[in-house]
Order: sequence, then structure tokens, then C-alpha cells
Amino acid sequence: MDSRELLLDVYQNSEIAREIIGRMIKRCEFPAMRKCLADQFAEYHMICEDAKAGLYERGAIPKTISKSRRHIMFSAMRLNLKIDRTPSHMAEMLMQGSILGIIDISKALTMNANADEYSKELAQKLIKTEENNILKMRDFL
Repeated sequence: MDSRELLLDVYQNSEIAREIIGRMIKRCEFPAMRKCLADQFAEYHMICEDAKAGLYERGAIPKTISKSRRHIMFSAMRLNLKIDRTPSHMAEMLMQGSILGIIDISKALTMNANADEYSKELAQKLIKTEENNILKMRDFL
């Protein structure tokens, strides 16, 4: 059970990050940042697909986050981008999201300490990806 719960958290976090990055790419007018975002999108996509496969292998079905939570997140993103679309502001938004992702997955790791190694390693991979993305976004501040 712990492995499924951890994988579900990894799946949901990487899926929403992938969606947000995809929407940011469409709104970003700066080629260097778009390239960086495209690379991040690919990383989140791979982690999301690995988590999905792990869930299926363990007899679980991947579930996305609730529609109301998604709506709140995407509305906040749209509003923030209407106010300021500079690379600095976009980088700040993404860094804040990555920090929240690190916190969420770190908590999930603690709460699911009995998860199997595959699940733990994938969660650690997501944390490392978030940390690397923060470092990459610092260049745009």
C-alpha cells in the first residue's frame, strides 16, 4: 500500500508540473527560457510515465488531482502571467512551484517509509529534478 500511495503522489506532482510547464511554454516569449522549459517538460513527462507504469504494475490506477484544485492552480498561473510575463517573474513562479513539490514529495517519502525501492527511487528522482530546475531557473532571475 505504501508503494502505491508514494507512486500516486509522484504521479500527481509530476503530472501537474508537466501541465504547468506546458502552459508556460505557450506563454513564454524568450527562446532560451522556452528551451529550458521544454527540457523540464521532458523530465517531468518521463517521471510521470514511470510512476504511471509503477502504479499499473502494483494494481493501482493513476488518478489526477481534483478538478477544483487544478482550476485554482491554473487560474492563479494565468493571473500571475497577466500581471508579469518577464523571464524573472516566470522563473520565480516555477521556483516556488518546485519548492512546494520538494516539500510534498519529501512528506510523502516520510509517510510511506515502507514503500519499495522503486517507488522511493522515483520519488528521490523527482526531488532531484525539482532541485535542478530551481538551479536552472536562477539564471533567469
